[in-house]
Amino acid sequence: MAVQKWRLDDGPLSSTIERIGLATLHDFRRSARWLRQDLRELTLDTLSSRQVLEAGIFDADVLEKVTAEHFGGREDHHETVAFALDVALAHRIFCSKRT
Repeated sequence: MAVQKWRLDDGPLSSTIERIGLATLHDFRRSARWLRQDLRELTLDTLSSRQVLEAGIFDADVLEKVTAEHFGGREDHHETVAFALDVALAHRIFCSKRT
């Protein structure tokens, strides 16, 4: 849990942690890196989509600031960005009108 909480699997110690097997003790290996790199485009496209912005579930200015800080490497907003992505995708799946 400490590996994930302090993002040790996403920093300079990542190769050491992986080598000794600590990274496999939590659900998602390299979860912070996965969101920041592999899911960056999906996250930004989803959170800035017209569908999400028009739904009014987020303050668009705050969301833009948080994502810019997170993906720009200025602040770590992993939990906030991951939660926003979860909510946006849930809204798309469960609340949007089917056409």
